[in-house]
Amino acid sequence: MLKFDLKLLPHPYIDEPGCDWEVWGMIALEHNGIVLSECEWDILVLLEWFLANGDAVKHDIFPFDEISVLGKSIAEKLHIQSCKLRDSDEENDTDYYDQLLAPYIQSHFFILRGSLLMRFYIGINEGRGEISDKEYLSGGEFSYAIDIDSFVNETIESCRRVIQEWRERYYTEPAWKKIVNLEKTYGVTLLR
Repeated sequence: MLKFDLKLLPHPYIDEPGCDWEVWGMIALEHNGIVLSECEWDILVLLEWFLANGDAVKHDIFPFDEISVLGKSIAEKLHIQSCKLRDSDEENDTDYYDQLLAPYIQSHFFILRGSLLMRFYIGINEGRGEISDKEYLSGGEFSYAIDIDSFVNETIESCRRVIQEWRERYYTEPAWKKIVNLEKTYGVTLLR
């Protein structure tokens, strides 16, 4: 099973401007107990991405399943499409990119803002949930079938649990305001 393992940590950069806007922790992406990627980062960045893109990730169908790309991962398909568009001189291809490819990438490419340590594509591929990357920093490719609804929901719930712990141990007013703003923006309850 693929999941994020999150652990609250004391903020290591307490003298840096803006640190009081963050909920610091260890973010590990694990598959069956094997850590695929991990880094220390602001848990709110992870949470906000999944709140903003969770519905698209769970429901959007990959916009261009041609016979030539069937059986390939989302990351591979996007790489193939990007290469085709890059090598094309057609103006229609630019419109195609702007209308289909760019919006899909925006809502299905996860990266911890400000970091290159964790990145992947996530979405529905040929009727099943998937998380994949073609040019991962470790030098390899990966693709995992996932229960997309459970993965997105459990990621948000894991963030919620970390926020509850943060509230008891490291509370700061600016991060609190950011959390309340996320609740209002996305219509969720993060603080119980």
